[in-house]
Amino acid sequence: MRRAASPGRTQPPQLSASPAHAPALALHADPVIERALGYPYRAPDHAYLFWQGRTFPLPEDDAITHPDEALTRLLADDMLPAPLMAILRRDQDEGLAGMKRRHPVIACGSNRAPERLAQKYGSTLPDAVIPVTRITLRDHAVCYAATVTAYGAIPATIVPWPEARAELMVTWLTDRQLAIMNETEDLGVVYALEPMPAEAVSCRDIPFLHYRAIPGLFRDGDGAPVALAAVPQALPGNLRIRQEEEVLHSLHLLCRQDAKLAGETPDAFCAFVHRLVADAGFRQNVMAWLAARAEKPFGS
Repeated sequence: MRRAASPGRTQPPQLSASPAHAPALALHADPVIERALGYPYRAPDHAYLFWQGRTFPLPEDDAITHPDEALTRLLADDMLPAPLMAILRRDQDEGLAGMKRRHPVIACGSNRAPERLAQKYGSTLPDAVIPVTRITLRDHAVCYAATVTAYGAIPATIVPWPEARAELMVTWLTDRQLAIMNETEDLGVVYALEPMPAEAVSCRDIPFLHYRAIPGLFRDGDGAPVALAAVPQALPGNLRIRQEEEVLHSLHLLCRQDAKLAGETPDAFCAFVHRLVADAGFRQNVMAWLAARAEKPFGS
């Protein structure tokens, strides 16, 4: 299999043109199509506290490296709902909101979006409090993974890439919150939870975790990996950037051209996305095909 093109050093990194909090997509009246193309969904471009589908901005200067102090300052403003203030104060021996025992998990895709946090925790942990802070990754990029979600999107993964820089978010999760997150990420099948190398992060004294896509990287029609346009990142000139809609259209075309998948792949793009969502067998076939042609991350 062709290895990833060695991340060159002949061209300076270019800043991704699309902000992380406003992914561009065509408007669709169909909710299935809208959900698939909306990945990785809108998210604040600042640190925030998530609770019951709502967000509360965290002080930016402290939130980056000291979220416990940021929570203390937020609480001192006395502007939070009383039930939320009570939850924050419940475990003060372990820091506000139990920060001392939380797991910092880097969110490179939809897990940074309040919409997805509400979907993942709304029914099982409706009172879940999740601090979300910012982080800078060095020599890493966020690319599309060689897999498909149950809702028809091609998700993200973090990949080592010299000279790249990504501005991401961190979800600070309790043990139970992490267990639920692991279930939604198909831990051990689609993603592996791994430590982030200390030299890659802007806060080296904190043991950050991240989800790595086990199958590898999605490759487009030219056989090259593709970075997410909806994530703010500075990238070497040889790594192309695409929106979710463009990548899904590329997948549709590739499936129609493949001898094994062409017969079961609908000609119309929207019908293709609908089948990915509704037909688990077809989706698994596409995922297996993607994994077989995937690019293994540079440096793995």
